Amino acid sequence: MIQAGTPCPIDGKIGKEAKKLWSKYDHERPDYKTYVKRMDEREKKEKEIAKKKALEEKKRLKEEAKMTKELEKIELDTTFDKKVKEKIKKIYQSSGLTPPFFRTICQDLDLDKKNAVDVLHMLIDEKSIIKTKDDLYFDAREIDKLEQKLTGFLKEKESITTPEFKDMTGVSRKFVIPLIEYFDSISLTIRVGDTRQLRRKS
Repeated sequence: MIQAGTPCPIDGKIGKEAKKLWSKYDHERPDYKTYVKRMDEREKKEKEIAKKKALEEKKRLKEEAKMTKELEKIELDTTFDKKVKEKIKKIYQSSGLTPPFFRTICQDLDLDKKNAVDVLHMLIDEKSIIKTKDDLYFDAREIDKLEQKLTGFLKEKESITTPEFKDMTGVSRKFVIPLIEYFDSISLTIRVGDTRQLRRKS
C-alpha cells in the first residue's frame, strides 16, 4: 500500500521491495476492501473504455468501407455516363436534321430513362445538342448551320414560307415544324401571317 507516493514498510522492507511485497500480498493491506473495490472499478472502467474504442474503430472501418464503395460507384457511374454520353452524342451528330426521338434512343441503347436523361441534360448544358419540342433534340452544329442559312435567306428574301423552309432543310414536316418554331422561340424569326421574317438584325 502506498501513502504520499511512498510504499508503507512491510516485513521490514521499504521502497521498491515493499512495493513488490504489497503487490504480492495485497490481501494483507489494511484498506484491502477499499482497494479491491477501487481495482474492480478501474477494471470495469478500462473495459468500458476498451469497448468504446472497439466500437468507434468498428464504426470508422464501416464508414471507410462505405465511402470506398461510394467512390467506386461514382467512378463506375462516371465511366458509364461518359460512354453513354458519347453514344448519344454520336447518334445526334450522325442524324443531322432528322434525329430519332430521345425515347427511341433510350430503347435502342437499352438505357435506364433517368440515367439517360441526366446524360442528356449534360449534353444540353455543354451546348452539344439543342432541344426543340416533342422529345426532339438536334446536334448544335447542324442547328448553327441551318440558322446561318435561314438568316442569309431572310436577309435576301425578307420572308420565308413553311414550304420554302421545308425545301431548304430537305426534311419532313415532322422536323420542319419543331425547327421553325425553335427559331421563333429564340427570337431569330417572327411569324407574320403564313411567313417568317427576321425578328432582329444580324
